[in-house]
Amino acid sequence: LCTRGTRAICAWRARYPAPIRSCASCPARSCSAGSRPCSTPSRAMNMGAITEEYTSAEAAVKALQAGVDVVLMPENYQQAYQGVLDAVADGTLTEERIDESVTRILTVKLDMQ
Repeated sequence: LCTRGTRAICAWRARYPAPIRSCASCPARSCSAGSRPCSTPSRAMNMGAITEEYTSAEAAVKALQAGVDVVLMPENYQQAYQGVLDAVADGTLTEERIDESVTRILTVKLDMQ
């Protein structure tokens, strides 16, 4: 779908923490995680399958490691936010990885105008 102009996908059956190497919905599977033109939101991070296994901080970091650009509805927003900040501070996530997501999100927003 990325090759057909879709700018966002929902990877709701993705397996974390395996990184997303291509847009899951893209039939050509031609976009790489570093250059894919579409933005990928998570599913609701407050679902029991997630909250029973991970803290909000762990889930947010794992989702970002897997290639998600927007972490939706963490059970505890402050814990998720702090977890991402801590992951960047300790090197688990890089600022460049966060910048990739920000670039994709802003690209989609600008394209909508």
